Amino acid sequence: MHAAYDYRGSAGIVVRRAKLEHDAAALGFLGQAICRLVARRDARFRKAVVVPVPLARSKERQRGFNQAAWLGARLAARLDVPLRKALRRCRVTETQGSQASKRERRTNVAGAFDLTRASARGAMVVLVDDVMTSGATLRECARVLARGGCGPVHAFVVART
Repeated sequence: MHAAYDYRGSAGIVVRRAKLEHDAAALGFLGQAICRLVARRDARFRKAVVVPVPLARSKERQRGFNQAAWLGARLAARLDVPLRKALRRCRVTETQGSQASKRERRTNVAGAFDLTRASARGAMVVLVDDVMTSGATLRECARVLARGGCGPVHAFVVART
């Protein structure tokens, strides 16, 4: 798991502005941040597929977009690799921020994701989300992808709490 920034301080403010206020400048900054983060890690990611963490449909309708999908699309375009929406939420979960402990977070997302027809089978995966706290969501997504036959899964986020 790789993070561009620590969520505390200005990075958290920018993430919240992008996510909750649709601030185009903030979204642009986050897109650039994740692209720089992946690009400086390893050239082998130029042979990967980008998979965003899916957002619950109700939350996406309420917000108007999925920030992870938006970031993933920017990253896939920058790396010139496919964006695959290989995961879907198969059940609604509570927001991870409302879960107090790591155990509650793991339980909250256990079984919450499934594979779609947009397969990433056999491919190295760059899993993208905006924020990581305990890592429970990313771990669950990686588990589902691995179970579906994907190659190694590398998680990238803009900020880590």
